[in-house]
Amino acid sequence: MPFRLWRFFSVVIVLSLLSACNSYLKPDRQPADAYARQQVAAGNYQGAAQAYWQLAQSTQAAMRESYQLTAIEYALQSRQLEQVQNWLSQITAPTPQSRPRVQLIQTQMALLAHKPEEAKSLLAQIQIHLLSANGKISYYYLQALSLEALKQNVPALYARLTLDPLLHQASAIQANHTAIWKSLQNLSITRQQQWPVPLPPDFQGWIALSLTSREPAAKYQQALQQWRAQHPQHPANYDIVGQLHNQPQQRPRFADLSQVSHIALFLPLSGKFARPAGIVRDGFISAWYADKKTSKPKVKLYDVNDNNVLDFYQQAVSNGAQMVVGPMGKKATAALISHYNDFPVPTLLLYQPEALQQPGTRIPNNLFQFSLSPVQEAQIVAQHAWSDGHRIASILVPEGTWGERLAQAFSIQWQSLGGSIVDSQFYNKKNLASPVRAIARSGADMVFVGAFASQGRRIKPQFRYYGAGGLPLYATSHLYEAEDNPRMDKDLNGIVFVDMPWVLLKGFWKEPNWLVTAGENNQAQAFLPTPDPMYDSLQQQWSERMYGSSKRLFAFGIDAYQVINYLKRVGNNRYTPVQQAGASGLLSLNNLGIVQRQLLRAIFKSGRALPLKTIQ
Repeated sequence: MPFRLWRFFSVVIVLSLLSACNSYLKPDRQPADAYARQQVAAGNYQGAAQAYWQLAQSTQAAMRESYQLTAIEYALQSRQLEQVQNWLSQITAPTPQSRPRVQLIQTQMALLAHKPEEAKSLLAQIQIHLLSANGKISYYYLQALSLEALKQNVPALYARLTLDPLLHQASAIQANHTAIWKSLQNLSITRQQQWPVPLPPDFQGWIALSLTSREPAAKYQQALQQWRAQHPQHPANYDIVGQLHNQPQQRPRFADLSQVSHIALFLPLSGKFARPAGIVRDGFISAWYADKKTSKPKVKLYDVNDNNVLDFYQQAVSNGAQMVVGPMGKKATAALISHYNDFPVPTLLLYQPEALQQPGTRIPNNLFQFSLSPVQEAQIVAQHAWSDGHRIASILVPEGTWGERLAQAFSIQWQSLGGSIVDSQFYNKKNLASPVRAIARSGADMVFVGAFASQGRRIKPQFRYYGAGGLPLYATSHLYEAEDNPRMDKDLNGIVFVDMPWVLLKGFWKEPNWLVTAGENNQAQAFLPTPDPMYDSLQQQWSERMYGSSKRLFAFGIDAYQVINYLKRVGNNRYTPVQQAGASGLLSLNNLGIVQRQLLRAIFKSGRALPLKTIQ
C-alpha cells in the first residue's frame, strides 16, 4: 500500500473535519462526540470512526450525514477499506453540500486501488466552486497524484501550481515546491515553447527559473541574480532558489561521441581485484557480442593498476582510442583525476571519486562517472521512503567507514527533501540490542538500515522484541544476497529494499505491473517474473558469474557497454531527460556527467524478495 497516500489522507481528513464539522458542532457537545474526539486525540482512529458512526445513528438528519462522512474518513485513515466501502454504500443520496466530500473519498479509494484513471474521472465530476478552501487543497493534490501516476506530466504540474497558493503550512509548501521542481527538471523546456492556457499561478516564473538552472557555469550566478531581480515575490525564492544559489551548477563539457569506433577498457585484471574486475569484463564483452549493430566499436582491453594507469591511458590515446572505459577503484581513478584537469578523450570512470562529490567542485571536461555506489543507493532509499509518505526517520548502520558513508548520504538526502532525523545509532557484532531499543523508542515513522543479510537477519527480530515489529524498515541492496533463501531470509520479512532489475526481474529494467499481496503462507514464487532470454542464456554460459551478488557486477559490466550507446544516442541533448533501460537500473545522465540509476523496490515475503509496484 503506498504510504504516501496514507500520510496525505491523514492531512485531508483533518482538513475535512475542520471545514465540514465545525459548522455543525455546538459548544455543548454531546458526550458521544466528546468520546470520539478523545479517540482522535489518542490516535485511535478506528475507535473514532466507530464512535462517529454510532453518533450518526442517534442524531438528527441535518447532522447525520456529516457524522457519517467523518466516520468514513477516520475509517479510511485507519485503513479499514472494507468498512469504508460498506458505510459509503449506505449514503445513497448525499446532499449537494456533502456530495463533493463523498467524491473526494471515492477518489482516494480509487488511488489506493491503483486506479488513477478512475480517480481522474471522479475528480472531473466534482464542482470545484462548491468546495471549501481545504476541500480545494484536497482536490488539487489528488488531481496531481492521479495525473503523475498516469505520466501526464504537464497537467500534473499545472495541478501542483494551482495548489501552491492554497497551502499555508511550511512543510506542505516545501514538499509541493520540491515536487514542482522535480517535474520541471524532468521536462524538456525551450524558451519558445507553447503551453496550454490558462496558465496556473506563478507559472512564467517557474519556467524562467528552470531555464536559468540550465545556464552554463560561467553565466549561472549572474542569470540567477537576474531571475531574482525580475521575480522578487515568487514563491520559489523561499526554498528552491536558495538551494540553487548554494549549489551552483559546475557543468563539464563533453566531446561528440557519435563517431566513437575504438574503446579502451581499463580493468585491474590481476591482483586483489582480479575476480570482480573479471566479472565486469565478462558482462561488458557479453553486451558487446549481443550488440547486433554493424558499426559497433572495437574494444581493446588493458590490465591496469594504481601504478601504471597513467602510462596506459596515454598509450591508449596514442594508439587511437576515442573513448576510455574505466578504471575501477579509488586509487586508480584518483591518479587520473589528479593528473588531468580535462580529459583528452571521453572517459567513463567505473567509480565515483569522493574528491568530485563535494558541492562546487569543478568536474573535468570529457569525464563521465558510473558506479554501483552504496551512497547513491542510500539516496535512492531516502527518495522512496519520502515518496511513501514518511517524514521522521531514524538511522541504524554498522560502525565503520561504510556505515558512516551510508548514514551521511541518507541524512543529507532526507533532510534536503524536508524530512527530520530523530536518532542515529551505530551497531557492531556485540552490541545490537541497545541501538535497536533506542530507535524503537525514538518516535520515528521509518528506519534506514545499513546491513548485509547476516546482520539484517538479526535486526528485524530485535525490533519485534522491543515492540516495534511494525516499524517500516528500509535498506539498500546489500541486505539481499541476490538468491532466494526462504529458510534463512524469513527473518527479513517486511523489510523494503532497493535493487537492480538484473537481480529482481532477471533481466532489464521494466515497470513491474503487479503488486505483491502474498501473505506469509502464500505461494510467493507465483509473483516472480519470467527471466529475460539474454539473462537465461548468460546464466547457462556463465553459471558462476551469474550467481549471487556476482550478478550485480555482471550487470554493471553489461551497462558499462550500454552506457556508451546511450551517450551516443543522447548526443548534444545531455540536459534533456533521456533514459536507458539497463540491467543495473533505469539509467540517466545528470548535469555533471554522472550516470544515475533508478532502482526497483522489493519486499521480503515468506523469505523471498518480491518486486513492489510503485505509484509515482
